Amino acid sequence: MSELHLVLAGFEFSISAPEDVVSSLRHFYPRSLSLAGGAFPTEIPARRQFRLACTADGWSLSSNDQPLGVFARPDYALLALEHQIETEVAAVDDGRIAIHAGAVETSKGAWLIAGNPDAGKTSSTFQLLQLEQSFLCEEIALYDPAQRAVHPYPQTPTLDRHYMDEFESRFPVQAGALHPVDETIVRFVPDRFSEGPVPLDLLLLPRFQPGKRAQVTELRPEEALTEMLGYCFPPGGGEEQLFDAMIDLLENTPLLRATYGDLGQARDLYRNLLSDDRASV
Repeated sequence: MSELHLVLAGFEFSISAPEDVVSSLRHFYPRSLSLAGGAFPTEIPARRQFRLACTADGWSLSSNDQPLGVFARPDYALLALEHQIETEVAAVDDGRIAIHAGAVETSKGAWLIAGNPDAGKTSSTFQLLQLEQSFLCEEIALYDPAQRAVHPYPQTPTLDRHYMDEFESRFPVQAGALHPVDETIVRFVPDRFSEGPVPLDLLLLPRFQPGKRAQVTELRPEEALTEMLGYCFPPGGGEEQLFDAMIDLLENTPLLRATYGDLGQARDLYRNLLSDDRASV
């Protein structure tokens, strides 16, 4: 077994895992994982001790000696571990808001890409990374209302294999490397990570609609408020604090709906946005 430290978004976790799954775990957290060797800082506001072990019944996952489940395959246990860490970080009331969103750092600041599964959040984040932007986060974005900035959460993007097969048939994968998780998903490990926190420059709400022409639509704050609140994790600081912070975010950030019908359209759309050439989208 290997004893690992995971330092992520200002929190530190201990993970005990068999040697043969550590390499896979490093694809999940390539910038945040190290072999244990020193004491945990006493000021860390959240800490869990996770243990992943192979048993007669399958792969067991526990947290602080409390069982979380038994899984048929190690990759399923790793995905469950990832979810537990996300939940732990999102629940901490440290003034930051946890949002279901990806984010990249551009030359002008952070672009926050928010959305539910199948909306195009992950594929949009991936497309922007292919256009040589720096990676901030993918599944969970930590937004600091006091700084109006996005903090790094370098958990690598998970992409559907069918999507990646189609992408690779049309474009070379660059700016990083793909690593399979199972028969249905792969991880993309970017070459460029942002150190952050990065001031928020733009909020993007992607909408993948097959057969539709690509277009960018500017939104008013009131048009996006309910949708954005639905993308937020349950607030540690209360509903009123979340509501006020989201109002402030929407009133002080350009809001764009990015609609596209296929991955080629998405590539052109985001390239044009990066060049400020919105008229040609």
